Amino acid sequence: MKFALGGLLLVLAIMPAMPSGAAAQRPARIRVDQARIHVAATGQFETWAFATISNSGKADALVEVHSPDAQSVVLRATTLTDAGRKTRSVLAIPIPAAGNLALSPDTYFIALIQARHAFRPGETVTATLRFSSGESVPVTFRVSDAEGDPADAGN
Repeated sequence: MKFALGGLLLVLAIMPAMPSGAAAQRPARIRVDQARIHVAATGQFETWAFATISNSGKADALVEVHSPDAQSVVLRATTLTDAGRKTRSVLAIPIPAAGNLALSPDTYFIALIQARHAFRPGETVTATLRFSSGESVPVTFRVSDAEGDPADAGN
């Protein structure tokens, strides 16, 4: 009993010195703001999501997005050509060191494929963005009233 009590006192003595909960985690380097997504009917093949991703650390890359609100999520890049806009799927979206990237119809965007339910203006769509650094950021996208090609509506 004496040994158990001594061990308990030792644990209690060092506990205040140990960081707790949120303080034990390192501060997030990645922040996502202005997250918005276009309206979508249930089962709509694709709708586009945008945000501003800020990075206070080393260069990183968005490598995966998961949303329970869509059957799948694809990262896309846009190239502007004389013939118009060309989009293609990419494995990663680079995020500059100590900088930010605004996802837009003319750069990069997140494509949600086959909405599991209707995305109505004012509602929200949840997702988790995962980066090559291992950081994961939960995001809530606000559904805008824009429809169709985001470039036509000013995204």
